[in-house]
Amino acid sequence: MTSADSIVRFWWVTTMNWARELWRREWERYLPELEDSMETRHKSWGELAFLLEPDLKQAEGGLRDIGVLRALGEALGEVRVLA
Repeated sequence: MTSADSIVRFWWVTTMNWARELWRREWERYLPELEDSMETRHKSWGELAFLLEPDLKQAEGGLRDIGVLRALGEALGEVRVLA
């Protein structure tokens, strides 16, 4: 690993830890915005199970929804961070 790689990794880990702590402290403040963005995305992309060619990332029930569930669990202290 080069020194540039080390610097980038340090920056990434530091930023992610900061963002995670901010989310844990103030998740209730950001929840309405998160809910609005999910509703907008679901209306735009439809429900994953009923689409002929679903977008696995954006559709309702897709990967972004899994990320939202993980973030809510982490905010409530119900999910351990695996990575």
